Amino acid sequence: MTSGPDQISPRRHPAASTGRETRSLLNGLTLLQAVAQHQPIGVGDLSRVLGVPKSSAQRSLLTLESEGWLQRADAHSRWQVGPSVFALTGVVGASADLKTRARPAMQWLVEQLNETIHLTVPVPASRSAVLVERVECDQVIRSMHPIGTAFPMHCTAAGKALLAVTGQGALEHYLEQPLERYTDRTITDADLLRKELTGIPTLGYALNIGENTNEVASFAAPVFDMRGQAEAAIAVSMPRARYVETDAGNIGQLVAEAARRASCTPGIES
Repeated sequence: MTSGPDQISPRRHPAASTGRETRSLLNGLTLLQAVAQHQPIGVGDLSRVLGVPKSSAQRSLLTLESEGWLQRADAHSRWQVGPSVFALTGVVGASADLKTRARPAMQWLVEQLNETIHLTVPVPASRSAVLVERVECDQVIRSMHPIGTAFPMHCTAAGKALLAVTGQGALEHYLEQPLERYTDRTITDADLLRKELTGIPTLGYALNIGENTNEVASFAAPVFDMRGQAEAAIAVSMPRARYVETDAGNIGQLVAEAARRASCTPGIES
């Protein structure tokens, strides 16, 4: 029946709308959980696990893929959890103790350099380091990344600082997979990266000049927990235009000192 001039079109009741949105959210979370438990899983198997039509499962998969919660696992259209899950894992998993220890050191470092300071934690499952805390500088033009950003390990200062002190087995496992190129300065040769990482513990800090993003320079050093294992990295990130090569040693030593202050153990020499 069509609505005429004297007829009132039905309005969606707010409660009904809220109810549908809640069910949609719960259905999405249920599907995400099912993929996490059975990954990699195809849409047919997933529809049987959840008891929903394949078309409904496929729509939900594509929606979650668009936001990074899921990703395709292989050429057979199987699915696995995506980078947004790992980013959330890093943010949630970062202990309150770590942030409490790191915050004064980060504040001290921003006072020394007046550049943005990041605290990142490793998430090996996603081959990334996730930003969990940030202290801003007062520069008009500055490096800006939201909490939860996942950075590749092999071409960021924080990632390299963490890789340099990981166990040999974990490092070789990381290097088994191809190193993605982000800029013309990205190191994609495993032997070259291994050689650079070898020198970082002695130097005391890692350096990235335009390897992940052309316009950004960064320095980082690892933060160690009570067991002497690297649990995070403190990094300074700045526009590459403000980076002066002759200042590298001084910046690196300041970053290493901030990481030492945030650590439970001395860790690497600074």
